[in-house]
Amino acid sequence: MLGLLFQTGSLKVCFLDQQLILAVREASPLLLRDGAITAEIVNLLSDGKHLQKWPHHIDHVHVRFLETRRFTNRR
Repeated sequence: MLGLLFQTGSLKVCFLDQQLILAVREASPLLLRDGAITAEIVNLLSDGKHLQKWPHHIDHVHVRFLETRRFTNRR
């Protein structure tokens, strides 16, 4: 799921428990091998910047997206 979010180019950072970060990093080479994610995504998942440790996030994650434009009310 995180790989798909990173493929959009809009995901800035994910906040997860350390256990989930380790699980994601361990799964990355297998997902790459199976063609589910690209080498670029593997790099993002293991760079220490895009997956941030956040305590008590073992059963859920928070994601922060890049803000690309501002929407205005038009009438």
